[in-house]
Amino acid sequence: MKIGIIQEGLLTVATLSGRLDSATSTPALTELMACVDRPDPRLILDAESLEYVSSAGLRTLLGVAKKIRASGGKIAIAAMKEQIREIYEISGFHSIIPPYPDVAAARTALDG
Repeated sequence: MKIGIIQEGLLTVATLSGRLDSATSTPALTELMACVDRPDPRLILDAESLEYVSSAGLRTLLGVAKKIRASGGKIAIAAMKEQIREIYEISGFHSIIPPYPDVAAARTALDG
């Protein structure tokens, strides 16, 4: 699992690459939490290069979403592959972290 972080003013784009599973969820959580440790954080999770997400990975995303919401911020996920989107929707995460087809659409949603 690799996470690339790009800061664009108040917005952070985190590019997730590889597998988000029990082996990578704790370091991923630490890295993502550091990105949103401020008032009114705005985070886009770019999942275009994410190959796999397990239940541990989903718990990681839930933890980040809870922290962002508690800080008054916004979060979105973009560009999920079909197999990840299916798991995401079946588990109900689309109501927790809204999905968008690409980073540009997520950026527009978080700017509003």
